[in-house]
Amino acid sequence: MKICIFGAGAVGGHMAVRLAQGGADVSAIMRGENLRAVRENGLELRAEGAVPIRVRLPVTDAPAELGPQDVVVLSVKYRALAAALEAIGLLVGPDTRIVSAMNGMPWWFAEGLPIAGEAALSDLLDPGRAFSRTVPADRWNACVVTSGNLVSEPSVITNTTPRRNKLRLGNSAGTIDPVVAEFAELATAGGYDARVVGDIRHDIWSKLLINAGISSVATICEQTVAEICRDPRTRTLSIGAITDIMALGRKIGLAVEADPAAMTDPEAAPPHVTSFLQDLKAGQRPLEIDNGILAVAAIARSVGLAAPHLQAVAAVMGARSRGSVLD
Repeated sequence: MKICIFGAGAVGGHMAVRLAQGGADVSAIMRGENLRAVRENGLELRAEGAVPIRVRLPVTDAPAELGPQDVVVLSVKYRALAAALEAIGLLVGPDTRIVSAMNGMPWWFAEGLPIAGEAALSDLLDPGRAFSRTVPADRWNACVVTSGNLVSEPSVITNTTPRRNKLRLGNSAGTIDPVVAEFAELATAGGYDARVVGDIRHDIWSKLLINAGISSVATICEQTVAEICRDPRTRTLSIGAITDIMALGRKIGLAVEADPAAMTDPEAAPPHVTSFLQDLKAGQRPLEIDNGILAVAAIARSVGLAAPHLQAVAAVMGARSRGSVLD
């Protein structure tokens, strides 16, 4: 299977190594210093307690060099998605599947839910309807990534959650696509817990409990997940936001079973620097929150749910994203 990772940063780079280890024919689109380093040294994956894995694979900043693929994995920031979809044209053949390995909700998330048609939500998930006009929904698969990673140096990915690397894949119709099922098998062979699921929206909502309820608080505090879980005050805020999101899920038909106290257990929380905080410290604004915490907060408002902890965290994350809070 030919797989191209479009945007091989922390998450995409990890996927590239794992899929190559699983037997896939993997290439990657990247740029700048990382591209030069991978061309020279290959791509290395490190994790605590594991022998480093280094693979060599075709890398370029010109998609035309690679030709049509069986699967294109989009691992870019949501605000860069429209530009990425324009750039991948030469990678996409008539049977190519798109796998979106990005945080938050895909543009088709509200279909079939009581929130479908909400203008404020549509503007966050599909601004200008750029996505729905470009890729048919039946060829677009969401990939929920549960895995902490960072680019520790050019061409080197460090996996900070070596025992928690999970992929869940699915499409808007809830069907099992055999091409995507083969992709999941290769990912599993490479070291992920990967599978295709019938209702990917539940997995997306479960991940939002983490991104909106834990990662956002850690970003606001500029601390690791472990640090905000050890502080009773910030842990209480996280538990409140998670509880709000769970209540909202029940209201819109996405009931998710979770234990907020266990999710924020100080003894189990990883010393992970969230991708939001990595971006913030790198000076990147706006943050990747439109189709995540801001969209969740918009859903709460649209259905009349107060969700005070969620709304407070969303407001401050929005301020951090705009750069209106001084560092």
